[in-house]
Amino acid sequence: MRRRIIALTTGLVFFLGCTIILIHFYLTIDRVTRSSGARLQGIVTTAALAVDGDLHTALNECLSRSCPGYKKLSSYLRKVQQSVGLDTEIYTLARSGEGTRFVVRTHTAYPVGSPYDLRDEMRPVFDHGESVITGIYEDSYGEWISAYAPILDSRGKVVALLEADFRVQRLMDELRTEINEFARLLLLFMLLAIGLAWREAHKLTEPLNQLTAAVDAIAQGDDTAPIPDSAPSQIGHLARRFGSMRRTIIASRKSDQLATVGRMAASLVHDLRGPLQVISGMSELVQGEDDEQERVAVAGTIYEQSRRMEAMCRDLLDFSRGEYELRPSSFRSSTLLEEVTKDLAAIALARRGRLAVSISSNAVVCADMDKMRRLLYNLGKNALEVTPPDGVVEFGCDGNLSSWSLYVKDEGPGIAPEMAAGLFKPFATHGKANGTGLGLAIVKRITEAHGGAIRVESAPGEGATFIVDLPHQSPKELLSPIGLESGSRSSSS
Repeated sequence: MRRRIIALTTGLVFFLGCTIILIHFYLTIDRVTRSSGARLQGIVTTAALAVDGDLHTALNECLSRSCPGYKKLSSYLRKVQQSVGLDTEIYTLARSGEGTRFVVRTHTAYPVGSPYDLRDEMRPVFDHGESVITGIYEDSYGEWISAYAPILDSRGKVVALLEADFRVQRLMDELRTEINEFARLLLLFMLLAIGLAWREAHKLTEPLNQLTAAVDAIAQGDDTAPIPDSAPSQIGHLARRFGSMRRTIIASRKSDQLATVGRMAASLVHDLRGPLQVISGMSELVQGEDDEQERVAVAGTIYEQSRRMEAMCRDLLDFSRGEYELRPSSFRSSTLLEEVTKDLAAIALARRGRLAVSISSNAVVCADMDKMRRLLYNLGKNALEVTPPDGVVEFGCDGNLSSWSLYVKDEGPGIAPEMAAGLFKPFATHGKANGTGLGLAIVKRITEAHGGAIRVESAPGEGATFIVDLPHQSPKELLSPIGLESGSRSSSS
C-alpha cells in the first residue's frame, strides 16, 4: 500500500510539473508571437503603402540591381529597416510559377531573382491582399517570425508582398535553457515529494497494518500483538474500540467463558475485515486526491465504515450482556435495502453473484436503522456464500397497516428439515467452512428486539427465503431493552 501511495504521489507531482512546463512554454511562445508579430505587421503594412507597385512590376521584369528605380526602392527599405532597429533585412517577393522570387533586397550580399518557397501564409497576401503574421517557424537559417503585407499597383492589383522577419532563435534557446532548469527543479521537488509521501504513508499505513495484524493475531488466539496508540482520528478511534474489546476478551478468556468469547471474537474479526479493507483503500486514495469534493466523499466513506465497525462491536457487546439497546428512527424500507445492497456490492462482485431488489411497499417504518442494516447484511452475506456464480440474491420488502416485512431469497442448495430447528442457535454453523455461528443468532435477537419474528421457507435444492415479520411501532414502544434468553421485552415504568 505504501508503495502505491508513493507511486501515486510521484506520478501526480510529475504530471503537474510537466503541465506547468508546457503551459509556461506555450504562453511564452504566444506572448513572443503576439508582441513581435504585431510590431512586424505594423512595419510592413506602413512600408508597403509607400512602395510604388508599378515600379516594382518593372523591377520584377528586370531582376537586376542596375535596373532604373532599384536603388531608390532598396534605399527606402534600408531606411525603414534602420529606423525600426531590425537586424534582419526587409525584402519583396513576387509570384513566380508555383513559388516566389526575390525582387528588391536590402542586403547586397544576397542575389536578386533567386527562388523562394511559396509558404501557405503567403497565399492570402497574393490572393486577397491581406496582411499576415506567421507563427514561429524554422528553416535552414534558424527560427523566425515573419509578417507579410501586399504591394499594390496603380490599379489596386497585388503585384508582390513585402516581408520583414524577426529572428527568435536566441529567445527560443533561452526558453529551452529555462525549461531545462525548471525540469531539474522538478526532479528535486519530486524527490522531496517522495520523501514526504513516504513519511505520510508511513504515518497512515503503519497504524492500519498494526491494527490489521492485531485483528488477525487475535483471530489466531494471540492477544499480545501491539495496537497503535497514536493514529489519525478515525483509525485511532477504531483502535481504541478494538483495544477495549480485546481487553474484554482477555479478561473473559481467564474465566469459564473462554470458548464462547473466542467464537465471538472470531465473528467480529470475520465482519471487520470488509470495512477495514474499504478504509485502507480509501485512505490510499485520499493521499493523492486534489479535488476537495472527492476528498470529502472519501472521508465520508471512511467515517461510514468506522461507524459500521463500531456498530458491530456494540452488537456483540449487547449480545454478550444479554440485551439490546435500540436507537429507533423513521426511514423508508427502500432506503434500508439500498444501503444494504451497497454494503454487499463488493462481496457480490467477488463471488460473481448478482443482487436484486423488489419493493412491494415503500412505507415509512420506525426501527433501529443500524441494527436492521446489520440484520439484512448478515442474511445477504449468508445468501451470497451459498448462491452459485451468476446466481441472484433478492432483497424485498412488503407491508400493510399493522405490520411490515423484509425477506432475503437465495438460489443455494436449500436447508434440510433436520437443520431448520437449530438454525438460529448461537454457534451453530451447519457445516459452513468460514462460519462463526453468530450471524443468524444475532439476526434472530435483533428481530425479537423489535417485537418481530423470523422464519425460513426452503426445500432441498430449491434455495431458501428468510422472512422477517415486524409490527409497526412508535419509537417509545421500541425503547425498552429485550432479554436475549427470554426473547420478550422487559417492562418499564
